[in-house]
Amino acid sequence: MQTSFMTRLAGGEPLVWLDFYDYAGAKLAGAAGIPWLDEAAFAAFHGKAQGLLGSDVITVPVARIAEALLAANPALSSALAEKKRPAYPLRRLLEDAGLRQAVSALLGPLRAADGERPLALVLPSPRQWLAAAYAVAHGEPMAAEVANDP
Repeated sequence: MQTSFMTRLAGGEPLVWLDFYDYAGAKLAGAAGIPWLDEAAFAAFHGKAQGLLGSDVITVPVARIAEALLAANPALSSALAEKKRPAYPLRRLLEDAGLRQAVSALLGPLRAADGERPLALVLPSPRQWLAAAYAVAHGEPMAAEVANDP
């Protein structure tokens, strides 16, 4: 478990933002893993994790949802590899309506369960996500000269 960020809202006490998914997933979800694509099961998991760890910020890690979506949807994984251009896999993933629907489906129950805490979508840096999408699409890491090109 890692403390990712501290901030203040309206001049109040500092907020602790915990990235608890690895820890809580191992302790609460077991071998089945975190149910990223099942909104009811995810809301139950998240409620247990919040009860155990009590982060002051509700986080939704979009890249992890995308990973689960790709694992569950081989056609989408294949579509990412249709073109060899470095940015194509990530662009194709972000264009997919299924990703937007999966993220949106989790936001409603989380907000309904806790309307007081800030809600944050967590995304990797563009360079990290570009490299990860490329690796998923093509089964190999992106060439360093392409990944480091500004």
